Amino acid sequence: MGKIDNPSVVGFSNFVWNTQTNYLLAKKIKEKYPNCIVVFGGQGTPKLDRIFNFFIEHPYIDIAVHGEGEITFKEILLENLKEPPDFKNVLGCSVRESNLSAHTTLSRPRIKDI
Repeated sequence: MGKIDNPSVVGFSNFVWNTQTNYLLAKKIKEKYPNCIVVFGGQGTPKLDRIFNFFIEHPYIDIAVHGEGEITFKEILLENLKEPPDFKNVLGCSVRESNLSAHTTLSRPRIKDI
């Protein structure tokens, strides 16, 4: 945390071995930088049918990326440059809303040629 200085977006890739550590770090980042957009993706991110409870259990997470996240995360970063950003336009993610709900966008097609 000492090397982070007022980040606007922080992304976490979650797997079985690092999810709990990522939760702790994300919570600390959000406490110190409340305007930072915290993004979670990877295999440890819940499927769509559990996303509402995921946001309730982890109020410091703003966006969950579903499926392949390379293009989705890039678009989140680009959208964050806009005033104001509207992450509901980014395919393949769920976005926390202020009224304790979540907006899930359409799925992003799989990358065909890396």
